[in-house]
Amino acid sequence: MVRETRVTPDQLILPMFAVTGLDREEPIESLGGHARRSPDLIARAAQRAFAAGVPAVLLFGISDHKDEMGSAAHDADGAAQQAIRAIKDVVPEMVVITDVCLCAYTDHGHCGLLTNGDVDNDRSLDVIAAAAVSHAAAGAEQATPAARHATAA
Repeated sequence: MVRETRVTPDQLILPMFAVTGLDREEPIESLGGHARRSPDLIARAAQRAFAAGVPAVLLFGISDHKDEMGSAAHDADGAAQQAIRAIKDVVPEMVVITDVCLCAYTDHGHCGLLTNGDVDNDRSLDVIAAAAVSHAAAGAEQATPAARHATAA
């Protein structure tokens, strides 16, 4: 009666971290209770979350293949894209939001492409856009832009 804010499951977004493979789970030590999961396990976790009233997930893809161009970010069979399709197969009503930052796809770990050692926002935009389009093609409703991260890197 005297509280200002009430948090309910329908206000939450569950962060999830996708890797390729089957039945693969790797705990993330710095994020207690979270793990990198393969699409099959992500789909099951998303289904449980949706049943508990959580309407959305925020999906971060993690690639086994990293290069200076972040090319795996827009691979139609990448971890994020597979996880999106797996979630939509079991819970089509769940809202899937994806991160299109390139840091998990580049061998240098920056959020954008580098030119002479500096993040080149203009060069990065085409790769970020291609990643967003591939996420939408897989079924994601929203792709979060990474350009804001690239300017800070």
